[in-house]
Amino acid sequence: MPGPWITGTSASLAGNFQLVKEIADEDPNHVNLVNGDGATPLMLAAVMGQLPLVQLLVERHADVDKQDSAHGWTALMQATYHGSVPAPSPHQGA
Repeated sequence: MPGPWITGTSASLAGNFQLVKEIADEDPNHVNLVNGDGATPLMLAAVMGQLPLVQLLVERHADVDKQDSAHGWTALMQATYHGSVPAPSPHQGA
């Protein structure tokens, strides 16, 4: 049977909210496990634009400031780069 991170990663990529929730319920530390590139389930969910999963992982105390080892990027930086969230406009709030 694959480890919880592999299962959680696959579930995050597939948008499987229930499986990610079950893994986080089993061991809350799993929300901050990393793969070989230092990517967390939060980063993968953010890149894929899986907002409900992002919200679940943040509620479960996923480290939003964690940086991957490939580029030093956080989940928000990755999501913005990959077009999952719009980049802030320099005119917002003006």
